[in-house]
Amino acid sequence: MDYGKQQIIESLSGTNPAIYDFLPYLLQDLHFLGTNISAITNLLSKNINLNSVDYKILDLCCGKGAALISLVKKFNFCGVGIDLYPPFIKEAGKLASELSDYSKICFKEMDIVEAVKTLHNFDIVLCGYDTTVLGTETETIIKTAGCIKVGGYILYEAAYPSELNHEQIVLQSGFNIVDKCISDKSTVKKMNEYNTSMISKRALELAEKYPDKAYIFSEYVDNQVNESIELEEKYILVTYLIRK
Repeated sequence: MDYGKQQIIESLSGTNPAIYDFLPYLLQDLHFLGTNISAITNLLSKNINLNSVDYKILDLCCGKGAALISLVKKFNFCGVGIDLYPPFIKEAGKLASELSDYSKICFKEMDIVEAVKTLHNFDIVLCGYDTTVLGTETETIIKTAGCIKVGGYILYEAAYPSELNHEQIVLQSGFNIVDKCISDKSTVKKMNEYNTSMISKRALELAEKYPDKAYIFSEYVDNQVNESIELEEKYILVTYLIRK
């Protein structure tokens, strides 16, 4: 299987290569795809003077672009979003076309490995650790830092085991933690329940249409359920605002 496809499937909790073409349908009701937009908005509002300059923001692995579009609308940023999955970039473009000033945002189909090498001079970069394609968490932060200008910020999202001193992993990158937001367990549970219910609904619709592939869709739902349980019981979700 093509490495890019494998990367996409794994980042979206899939295991069977056959699920690839059905992901847009299964995930059509989910817009932010795990991004805690409330945490990001609060961290930016609390810690940065957003009226002082025209901020340029980059969203690595932007999915359908909902988080970036929300920030561009709220803070009047200029934004660039990249993602490797063509259907998501297409959906992001549709959503962005509804903005009053469409020129302030653009979306590109691009691998994150290429992006961190070629996209530079941003004030803020959004990055979540849901793939090891850039290496360890510390390596991911260091490589992402190539996209920001001197004095710029990274909004870094991660899930980590409850017993881990996760701040040390971030600090090893040479960045300082300006602020952080830990997602409330009940909020995570509510989000997971909604996501699973929407995916289950679409999986049933696909199973009716493609009965010979029903096991593929059922397997994907099971993956979601198991991942949600593990996330709620064993992990903590955190969003960091970090800076050199």
